[in-house]
Amino acid sequence: KALVEGGEAELTPGGPGGVWVATGTNYPDALAGGVLAGIGYDEWIPLMLTDPATLSPQVASYIQANPSIGFAGILGGTGAVSPAVGAQLAQLVQ
Repeated sequence: KALVEGGEAELTPGGPGGVWVATGTNYPDALAGGVLAGIGYDEWIPLMLTDPATLSPQVASYIQANPSIGFAGILGGTGAVSPAVGAQLAQLVQ
């Protein structure tokens, strides 16, 4: 499911298997990751933006609402998204 104006939309039956996360303060990682998220796998994987220092509440809520999410990949590495965000993601997708 993905958040859309006015509600949610079912984009992958049963929910996505993972989520890609990129910083919301600089665009190159998210721009490049859009290809990976859209066609990099057999299913659509959402690409979500977060603050580089702390996981955004929207991303956390999305992961919690979709128990099918089994991985969270960080685009841009620790230079773009802090290890603290990586730790928060790891706790959510256990």
